[in-house]
Amino acid sequence: MNNAGSHRVRTGWTISAALLAALLVLRYAIYAAAAQPFGGLVDALCKWDCGWYAYVAAQGYELSPQLEANDQANWAFFPAFPALARVVAGLVGIRPAAAGVMLNVALLAAFVMLAVLWFEKTWPQQPGSAGRTGLIFFLLVWPAGFYLSAPLTEALFNTLLLAMVLLLRAGLWMPAGLAAAGLSATRPNGIIVVVLASLAVAVPPLLQLAASRTAEARSGAALALLRAAAFSALGGLGIASFMIFLHLHMGDALAFFHVQVAWGHGFGSPLSTLLQGLQAADLANLTGDVTRVRSETFLSLAALASLVVAIWLGWRRRWLEATVLIATPIVPLSTGYPIGLIGLQRYVLTNPFLILAIWDFVRRLPPIWRGAVVAVLAAAQGWSLWMFYRGALVLV
Repeated sequence: MNNAGSHRVRTGWTISAALLAALLVLRYAIYAAAAQPFGGLVDALCKWDCGWYAYVAAQGYELSPQLEANDQANWAFFPAFPALARVVAGLVGIRPAAAGVMLNVALLAAFVMLAVLWFEKTWPQQPGSAGRTGLIFFLLVWPAGFYLSAPLTEALFNTLLLAMVLLLRAGLWMPAGLAAAGLSATRPNGIIVVVLASLAVAVPPLLQLAASRTAEARSGAALALLRAAAFSALGGLGIASFMIFLHLHMGDALAFFHVQVAWGHGFGSPLSTLLQGLQAADLANLTGDVTRVRSETFLSLAALASLVVAIWLGWRRRWLEATVLIATPIVPLSTGYPIGLIGLQRYVLTNPFLILAIWDFVRRLPPIWRGAVVAVLAAAQGWSLWMFYRGALVLV
């Protein structure tokens, strides 16, 4: 690329970053204004697992379960996000929940820019389709996108996931492995993602090694396999470090897994959990008091929709994205009914591969239809945020 081309690229990214910054200021201004009846932005956003993460950031991990919390313990919550929140809280001098909100402002910005970069590098350009600006708007109005602003793990998980796949695509195995280590220390399905990514980088050189007929070809395949092994080893450092800590701290390296029973998590057939959710036939709950009643059918339909998108991604030969998207609902659904349905709106509807696959369809629409879709999505996010502020979809 010549100097003029490089200048155009830099200018384009600078304009995109400025637009994103302006939209983020507008987004958080709206969020803060809507949060006033709920005690302010931090208290309004600190729902669900936020209290647990804030406690880990402030006090560390417990030695025994909390009897008043039905024997639940904070070992269930992986350390990456609360550790970062603790650092931010110490540097700025604010409470951990506020630090989590501040941290996720930066992570949301990073996620959007990485999502744009991933889409442009991996999805073919379509004449007449919407470009980078449209994608930035789309990402920020996505209905479940408010989870990336709450003091939860979604923004960190998505940022690390896209960083990992971009680094792998660039052949930067060591940095990709470090991003994978962060993923496996962020939440349980991060371990699954790292395993899938490890297979994605190990299988091709294995097949190449088996088919090699020359010493040069075998040497190249062996080197690629060695890099894949290094990536896998680095990716496992996150969960391995957490397990070593738990073993030294309380004598149980798998405490994060064993304590899940206190939340009602067990083992069940994902298909059975999905079918029971569909049979609930409770879509009418979406028009009722959703702060008290959730729609299990809606959550099941969201899981089915993600699986349909995953199949389409597989048909497009985007194997890593497809397998990650398949694993995303399967993992929570495997914990049994009804608990397996609870986290689907966080895990499934915030998955970047799902969002970007849907954008591939939306960007092809005529401008007037595309604008209508963005407006509907923005309204849906506003409604979802208001319900979240009111405590909607909390375990009941």
